[in-house]
Amino acid sequence: MSDPVFIRRVVLKNYKSVASCSVQLCPLMFLVGQNGSGKSNFLDALRLVSESLNTSLDHALPERGGINEVRRRSSGHPTHFGIRLEFALPDSTSGHYAFRVGAKPKGGFEVQQEECRIYGRAPLGDDKFYSVNSGRVEGIGQVAAPSGTSCSPPASYCA
Repeated sequence: MSDPVFIRRVVLKNYKSVASCSVQLCPLMFLVGQNGSGKSNFLDALRLVSESLNTSLDHALPERGGINEVRRRSSGHPTHFGIRLEFALPDSTSGHYAFRVGAKPKGGFEVQQEECRIYGRAPLGDDKFYSVNSGRVEGIGQVAAPSGTSCSPPASYCA
């Protein structure tokens, strides 16, 4: 069995009850807090990413009741949510995977932004990355952009 990818930091914005958070992770973590403080929603965001990469976002969001049940409801009425994962690969390189999903009329949604970057090693290493904004590939470096209509990359790129 190969060494796992280690998620170092999770950043959430407007995900369910979580307005904004940045959590640095270590090999052994405990989530502690009062009832309703967002512990389960934090873990659900990780499950959403996992399910989206293993199936599709079109499957993972409806499993949670759709975009309107996932994005935070507040006085500012955000119409999107975002997730960023910073990770370390088994060969000690690091990178991040981030995306923002926005609501559309009638419960629809769209991936507004998506980026995956694996940082190159100095002095010769170039970053491997892709970025997508509103369905259009805007940047590619040493990695093929995701194929098809889905913006989710194959798990080998960023998982």
